[in-house]
Amino acid sequence: MKIFECMAYLPLEKNDDAWLIIRSTAPDEVKLAEFNDYFVENWLDSVTISKEMWNCHNEKHRTNNIVEGWNHKFKTLVGRSHPSTWVLIEKLKITAAESDHRLLVALN
Repeated sequence: MKIFECMAYLPLEKNDDAWLIIRSTAPDEVKLAEFNDYFVENWLDSVTISKEMWNCHNEKHRTNNIVEGWNHKFKTLVGRSHPSTWVLIEKLKITAAESDHRLLVALN
């Protein structure tokens, strides 16, 4: 199953060929055939999610680690899981000011 995940890291133009190789070398099992149908319907031929949306070839950030890092930092700053609206607004203002300062430093 891990090989399906690897397709996200291939250039878009290689995805169809990679899929054919995976299918031609995969064992003939019912569960795998069911997964194949799901994968094709929901990821390869999806009307809702295009290949460009899930493909991360040549992307700077290939995971959501940057989002997780921000979330961890913000949770630490807030100090609790469910802050009041006012605490949340104040902490967002602090975070925005820090971001603005870093941007100004980087530009100068």
